[in-house]
Amino acid sequence: MSSAVCSRLAGSAELVMLNWWVLHVTGNPAMIGVVTAARLVPLLFSAPVAGALADRYSPFALVTVMCGVSAVFTALLGMAVHLAWPIGVVCALLAFRGLAIAAEPTMRQLAVAHLAKVVASPPPATVSFSSDAPSSATTTRTVKGMADLSTITTLCLVAGPLLSGLLLASIGPGGGMVVLAVLVGIAALCTGSVIPQRSSQVPWHSLRALRHPSGRSLRNVVARARRARPARTGEPCHEAVERPRKQFAHHPRAIAVMRSDQRLCAQIVVALGPMLAVFPYTSMIPVVVGSVASGMKETTAVAVASAAAALGGVVTTLRLRRRATAIARPGRVAFVAAGLSSVALLACALVIVGMNKLGGEDTSASEGGTQPWALLGLCIALVVLGSVGQLYRTTNRAAVVMLAPEESKGAVLGVSNMDRVLIPLGSMVCGVVAAQWGVAWMLVAMAAANVILLVPALGMLLHPNRCKPEV
Repeated sequence: MSSAVCSRLAGSAELVMLNWWVLHVTGNPAMIGVVTAARLVPLLFSAPVAGALADRYSPFALVTVMCGVSAVFTALLGMAVHLAWPIGVVCALLAFRGLAIAAEPTMRQLAVAHLAKVVASPPPATVSFSSDAPSSATTTRTVKGMADLSTITTLCLVAGPLLSGLLLASIGPGGGMVVLAVLVGIAALCTGSVIPQRSSQVPWHSLRALRHPSGRSLRNVVARARRARPARTGEPCHEAVERPRKQFAHHPRAIAVMRSDQRLCAQIVVALGPMLAVFPYTSMIPVVVGSVASGMKETTAVAVASAAAALGGVVTTLRLRRRATAIARPGRVAFVAAGLSSVALLACALVIVGMNKLGGEDTSASEGGTQPWALLGLCIALVVLGSVGQLYRTTNRAAVVMLAPEESKGAVLGVSNMDRVLIPLGSMVCGVVAAQWGVAWMLVAMAAANVILLVPALGMLLHPNRCKPEV
């Protein structure tokens, strides 16, 4: 977790710092979009391939390598900023770094899942293979681990801009990038210290530290135990249990795995709604706040609204850590939370419409007299939106981790984490809608699009593979 803190904090601070430098040097806001594309486009090509590496090697070792590569490229970015290299060179550095570290979130999730399984599982001699469903202890620890990662991400999104402002004011963007490179290097050292540790369940040999603990030997043990189970009359899933080796190779492609398991596919497809139509609200907060705080200091209002959304996310993740045992089916919770996000978006729209209408009818009130109340109502709605959004993100990641087959977990998570590309795309569409029809209609459109995009996942959940356990 200390490695995740250093890495996320450096990434959040670098985003603000580099965007400020690009705007200051070019004077063209459109160039920020070009730089953002240079960050995210490599995810489409590298994340699935790099994620599949975790099916063969230790995610701890891979995170260490990725953080080390990221530190080198971040230092090069600092040199490029200090020497005022062309913007094309900066975009090229960002693209190459993105290709190398695109799967870092996937590796961290796999590391959390492995630790949860090792801690929650009994020794190999007493492991029972009578059911493919994850144990309640594994589910609880996985949800807690994903909640911790979500908490770190949310807090770093708040602390990162503060760190970037401090670095910009003290040593400038070039020196600040070098400091962030050192921070990423510390993250690599923190993760590297975990590699030599051995598990009582699956020991790692010193000369094979990169081998993933869920490798071929463990899979063979599981396969032999399943084949040794006596057949029962009328058992509907018996044939599916006996044919895993005929269906897939040791490292099947993620798409083939998803097609074979409708629950897993639904858990990944459900991300279309929140990622494309809900989470763009984080970048649209200045636009939303501007519709109710025109007479106030807008920067203060934006800061308050952003803090409200972050507060909802942090409260939810802290609550999840304490109540993780109550979440027996994180997949269902994720789907419900995704649907409730539309309700929270509609609440934001109602606040804007209601307060604007009240302000227009109340002629006796002074100008801007209703704006503090409008901002308060909007902040309450944003707390709810941040809360349900974080609930979806945490439980959906946990469900995907537990549903993915062990031999292809990295490849599946690599595909799942590509949904991050949908957020800037959704922000672009939301900006067009807000410019044409207003902020309130933008929020209504986001809520409606989220519900529509959830329908395919709902259909898959209603007709899942009967042989697959639900999580």
